[in-house]
Amino acid sequence: MSLMHPLESRLPGRMTLDLSLTFQPREAPDLNLVIELARSRGYRVLNDTLTITYADHQAVWRVSLVAPDKARALSPAALAAEMAATEGVSRFSIVPVRS
Repeated sequence: MSLMHPLESRLPGRMTLDLSLTFQPREAPDLNLVIELARSRGYRVLNDTLTITYADHQAVWRVSLVAPDKARALSPAALAAEMAATEGVSRFSIVPVRS
């Protein structure tokens, strides 16, 4: 296993994140907008991972994002800063997925 670590560090990395967005009451999220915003930040939305819940007039979307080239993707911290400033989002979480 110790021989694999140097090789692994030279391979192009992919980063996967689980993103959870809680929208403000009565906000109407748009999946196409989320997909485009993710793409412009170096991520691809895995459409088959989308789950939507709704309670107390708030929609909660959970989706996985993958960065095909993590060197070109926005860091999770920078992504969090953008999410904190996004109008219509009342709560979010970003969790790295270990593969």
